[in-house]
Amino acid sequence: MVNALTPKHLAEKRAGFHELFFDLIFVYAIQKIAHVILTTQNGSISADLFFKYIVMSLFLWLMWSHQTFFTNRFGQVTFKDVSFMMFNMFIMVFLSNSLYPDFEKTFFPFFLCVAIMYLSIGLQYLLHIRTGLDYGDKRTCQAFATVAFVISFLSFLSLVLPQSIHYIPGFLGVFIAATGLIPFQKYLVLSPVNMMHLVERFSLLTIIIFGEVLVGLASSSFSIDHFSYIYIFQFMILISLFGVYWIITENYINHKLSSIGFRLSYTH
Repeated sequence: MVNALTPKHLAEKRAGFHELFFDLIFVYAIQKIAHVILTTQNGSISADLFFKYIVMSLFLWLMWSHQTFFTNRFGQVTFKDVSFMMFNMFIMVFLSNSLYPDFEKTFFPFFLCVAIMYLSIGLQYLLHIRTGLDYGDKRTCQAFATVAFVISFLSFLSLVLPQSIHYIPGFLGVFIAATGLIPFQKYLVLSPVNMMHLVERFSLLTIIIFGEVLVGLASSSFSIDHFSYIYIFQFMILISLFGVYWIITENYINHKLSSIGFRLSYTH
């Protein structure tokens, strides 16, 4: 049992099954984007379209991070928190199945799902303010809620603007998702993340992605009938990357560090 005097960011906290379930859906969405990039009508993809889908992948990563930051700091296995997670998972499934090589066909369902999910994330922070928090936690909730609602508004706005300019507020939302919390750092340091839990979440997600890459590599490249030594090099490169990540995660991250979690998120 954790001592009542133990600071929240040092308390033992493990990833819940509902969090891991959500991670699987997120990885599925990333996999779908990769499939769209690699599978086009003419066997090639323009630099412009490639850039747009990379930005969309970044948006998904930031969205996952913002949800994870809430779960890390304030989330509990309660009906409210699990229900929000399941709702976001439901929206993520629709987002994953709305990705096409035609970006304009993808734009509306993608940003509609993003708008709804950031609205959900903002509501989670807003509702948590009412639970009697200290100054640092309250300001942190206000900061995350403000950024989430702004992103949601910009995403909704992009859906009603003409096609020639609708990507401007949409991609502005990506920029705000990546940088919008920086001005609030003086409040966020008063509510540090639980590093043990956050490292576990990012590590498990990264391991799942490594696994998906290995499965994709095996299914698309490796063939016992047409064996090539290049398979060995491909496999060794992937294993080396995983090994480096493993060593850094296990030996060079202080799980008791008082941090706002930005460095861990951005380096991933």
